[in-house]
Amino acid sequence: IKNSFEAKSMMQMLLSIEQSAKLMWYYNTCNINRMKIKKNELVLENQPTHSLYQTIQDVLWPFEMLIVRRRHNVHLMLQIEASVKLVTDWSLYQLILFNLVQNSVKYNK
Repeated sequence: IKNSFEAKSMMQMLLSIEQSAKLMWYYNTCNINRMKIKKNELVLENQPTHSLYQTIQDVLWPFEMLIVRRRHNVHLMLQIEASVKLVTDWSLYQLILFNLVQNSVKYNK
């Protein structure tokens, strides 16, 4: 890489590819789970969360460039007491959140 501009462009391109790959992973996982639900084969794996905030950030991250480009405002406020223990299938929770964020970004201008 010859200069800092090229380096920055290359990093932005790689970031875009990585985020696109994560979006495709969520999209395909959603479709697979939808098929499993139709066949009554979906098995839930309930586990406590280590960090609800990080779980949400992981879902928001692939949309980051699109959110910035469209100048959307995203505010994340958690009001859960530290003593509360949340147990669910977090992969399914992420897929639900993915669909909500995807539709929010897609249909808000």
